[in-house]
Amino acid sequence: MSGVEQAARRDSFQPARLSYIEVGVSQAPDLLQFPPNDAVPFFEQVQIGQGVDRFNSALEQLMTWEAHRAAGYVVTEESAGESPSVRGGEAVYSAQGESFLRRGARVLLTPDDNNSARRFEVVRVLEGAQLEQLEQERQVVERGGMILGTADEGDTTGEVALSVELREDETVWALTRGFWHVHATGFLGLGKQQTADRATTALKRVLKTLQPTGE
Repeated sequence: MSGVEQAARRDSFQPARLSYIEVGVSQAPDLLQFPPNDAVPFFEQVQIGQGVDRFNSALEQLMTWEAHRAAGYVVTEESAGESPSVRGGEAVYSAQGESFLRRGARVLLTPDDNNSARRFEVVRVLEGAQLEQLEQERQVVERGGMILGTADEGDTTGEVALSVELREDETVWALTRGFWHVHATGFLGLGKQQTADRATTALKRVLKTLQPTGE
């Protein structure tokens, strides 16, 4: 397949068999104020270091599922997705030769307690510089990460973005943002917010693994 044909496939790719409809809304700047269709939005960020090397190291952990494994998940890759992730026209691999995850990849994440496994699809790979509003000023940040969409049914369905950012002051941050639709009150009759919070708590474990000390 030619490079032109591969680019056309990437541009025309549409996520399939997802269990929610608002694909990409996790990136809306007003997500927290106006979540889609009565969903519960969330946002969390933590500083994980400083400098380009730290950014690249954290990005590699995230984009090869190592951060999820370190957080206690068993990661079962069910499909590889579209063409390999590229940067500067070249496929991106970790220092160990592992390919970065791809758009369209499908994965089963099973917690270490072997309970409540969930299936996700990579609906978008986040990469490149962008302009963001940060604490009263706009900054250009270098970003890398993924948007995962639920591809099964459960107490919650929705979308979660996991990313790392290198900001103008050279600080490196790990972030998660997204939303949950709550379809059941969950374990022990938890309410809507509590059920959503339980799903989000699992994601915060992934962010913690990107901190140098793991704390």
